Amino acid sequence: MLATVYTGRPAQQGGQEHDKVRLVASFYPLYEFASRVGGDKASVSSLVPAGIEPHDWEPTAQDRSRVSDADILVINGAGFESWAGDMEAKVVVDTSQGIDHGVNPHIWLDPVIAKHQ
Repeated sequence: MLATVYTGRPAQQGGQEHDKVRLVASFYPLYEFASRVGGDKASVSSLVPAGIEPHDWEPTAQDRSRVSDADILVINGAGFESWAGDMEAKVVVDTSQGIDHGVNPHIWLDPVIAKHQ
């Protein structure tokens, strides 16, 4: 996931390291996954605030701006984020892609399946 954007970013003047990849995850479980995968190479934030039900959440203009400014939007997919198709993201990583999840979009709840996200 990170290599998609990270390797495409130009180096800074003077041979310094690349900036961190800016990831926006749709909600907390994906924030946690992206943080662990990205490590110190990524700056990760979550769209859905703590304590808010992801099923009921709708993005604000500020949220849309955060997504368009980010390098990558990480979503669960499988129809979980009904608003995701309306976002103007540079790159969208749909973590359900290639996973047989049946009709249940709550992929992160099954550790056997979630490890493939």
